[in-house]
Amino acid sequence: MTMMLLRTLFLSFVVVVAACGSDPGDKKIVVQTDMGVPDVTVGECNVGSLDCACTAGGACDATLMCVDGRCEVSPEGCGCDSSSGCDADCPCDADCVASGCECDTGSGCQTGCACDDDCTAPPTPPPPPSTCASAPDGCWSLCIENRTSTSTCASQCEIGDAAGCYALCEVNGTSTSTCRSTCGLPGGAAEYACARVCIANGTSTSTCASTCELDAECGEAGCYEVCIKNGTSTSTCASTCGLATSLGEAGCAATCAANGTSTSTCKSTCELDTLCGQRACYDVCVGNRTSTSTCASTCGTDTQCGQVGCYDVCIANGTSTSTCASTCGVSDQVCAVCGVSESPTAACYRLCAANGTSTSTCASICEP
Repeated sequence: MTMMLLRTLFLSFVVVVAACGSDPGDKKIVVQTDMGVPDVTVGECNVGSLDCACTAGGACDATLMCVDGRCEVSPEGCGCDSSSGCDADCPCDADCVASGCECDTGSGCQTGCACDDDCTAPPTPPPPPSTCASAPDGCWSLCIENRTSTSTCASQCEIGDAAGCYALCEVNGTSTSTCRSTCGLPGGAAEYACARVCIANGTSTSTCASTCELDAECGEAGCYEVCIKNGTSTSTCASTCGLATSLGEAGCAATCAANGTSTSTCKSTCELDTLCGQRACYDVCVGNRTSTSTCASTCGTDTQCGQVGCYDVCIANGTSTSTCASTCGVSDQVCAVCGVSESPTAACYRLCAANGTSTSTCASICEP
């Protein structure tokens, strides 16, 4: 009797242990009843995972779909890929894999995404002329090397253009006001160097402008660098630093680029009608991805520096060589006061290289 009961129980249930998913530790117990209908009981198999049971609502993990109560790979291969761009939350999206940039989720520029190829970083503003950034002489260089106090060194070395004195202030952490009284302001280079001390000390823009008397061309250039460091608004910076010089206008445009000010607002705020100002206006266009035609009408092309800047925008926007030449103009006059010296004709040839325009075609378009 006992043997018959055991035989009946054995024939009624057959227990089969099978692996669930790719982890050998995930298991499901398949119980074959005497009616021939399998009954699946979830053990360690995570609900919603591959080859495991769907949730009560019929859902599965990303990239999977529920088929007959079990999670399987979507026939399309990637169930969460719902757009032509990269879906950052979809791990199997080929667009993300191809670009290697998970935050690039669309065809436009994602401003908070550093690796988005659609974004063009605004160009670094050109450094001020060498007359603004003077190197310390031998005596001041030795003081800097030895970390001699600023007041002691000032009594032993000639102040000269004060560039060395202000450079020592930066190294020693001398306050801006003390440095100003020690080094003086013998010229524009000194104003610029004083502004650099403001940046090192975190001096406010308004205090720096009054302390360093930033009203010469180099002084205005330095004042706008302080604005950028302090995150001062473009309008406040323009009223504080002034727009009396070409380098001042260029510095104001650099502030626009740093603050994300629109091209049209930047033009009205910073004026941008001098040689350096006009060229810098096109730098703002590049940062804002302003169209070439709109930029040309906003910034102007009546100077050789403006024309050179216009070609920079053409390169950034992928404008054709012929369209760009007719929009920007051509000239042999060299823009030599702001950034790299270049003529509009040379800039046009630079555009030809970027566009792959043939030499003969380029010569017929770019030569005045």
